[in-house]
Parts: sequence; structure tokens; C-alpha cells
Amino acid sequence: MKRMLLAALAVSTLVGVANVPAASAAGISFNFGNVSMGYSDGYWDNSHRWHNWRRGELSRYRAQHHDSYHAWRHNDRRHR
Repeated sequence: MKRMLLAALAVSTLVGVANVPAASAAGISFNFGNVSMGYSDGYWDNSHRWHNWRRGELSRYRAQHHDSYHAWRHNDRRHR
């Protein structure tokens, strides 16, 4: 009985995944509109919360928003 339930669960899971449209697939998005000031090690958002960059975000932000990006760490005393 247990094997039959596990098999039914596996089949229903596979059928459910196969019927999910590509547009609704999970993904990660990033809104640069919430970045107040960017640094090499992360960024402050508009609510003054600190965030570390995730993979790929730093290079995209630096290229698109060079006016609010600083090429040093946010706690570098030489730039206070």
C-alpha cells in the first residue's frame, strides 16, 4: 500500500510539473529601483537596509547606474 501511494505521489508530481507553463516557472528578479547607493561589497536600499550583491547583480548595476555606484567597500574609512 505504501509503495502504491508513493508511486501515485511521484506520478502526480511529475504530471503537475509537466503542466506548468514556462512563464510561471520560478525565477529571481532584481529591481534596481530600490537601490539607494551601490558599493563593491553590497548596497543600501531606499529604506536604509544593507544587502549583499547576489551573483550577476553587481556588474549589471555598475554598468547601468554608474552615477550611484562607488568602487569601494561601504565601510572604507578613506571615503567617509
